[in-house]
Amino acid sequence: MKIETKGRPPLDEIESAIIDIFIRATKILGYPKSIGEIYGLLYVADEPLCMEDIIQRLGISLGAASQGLKVLKGMKAVKSNHMIGKRREYYTAEFEVEELVNRYFREEFSGYLKSWKHKQELLRKLFNTDGTQDTHGHLDTRLEKLEDLHTKSQALIVKICEEFED
Repeated sequence: MKIETKGRPPLDEIESAIIDIFIRATKILGYPKSIGEIYGLLYVADEPLCMEDIIQRLGISLGAASQGLKVLKGMKAVKSNHMIGKRREYYTAEFEVEELVNRYFREEFSGYLKSWKHKQELLRKLFNTDGTQDTHGHLDTRLEKLEDLHTKSQALIVKICEEFED
């Protein structure tokens, strides 16, 4: 699959295939395609690119490029560079993808699991109040399953992060 570009030579087959890997990964994580495209383009680029280069090479809108770069900077997946003698801001990808993935799992999933644990504890307290078990008795088994799923999810995230540290 070749990604067509506007105003510049098209990305070659290897570049397009690498970018496609990042597009698919970001889609799995629930991010828009443009996030994967931008990161992928910066990853395969042999020099820093400014926003105009990114827009032109990928054929995306200014809004998509701006929002995508903001998200990627927030994830510390791209770095902003100021080049001497140039007014524009230039961007490069964080090339240590394993570190990036590890950080994402630690921050995003661990935060989600902590929030889930807190809500789960509140639900259990609510369930154990007088009368609730009588009206919602069928939920006891379901809450137990959620608690078990949380425990397994927590263990999985720990194992994933350990794998990236080796």
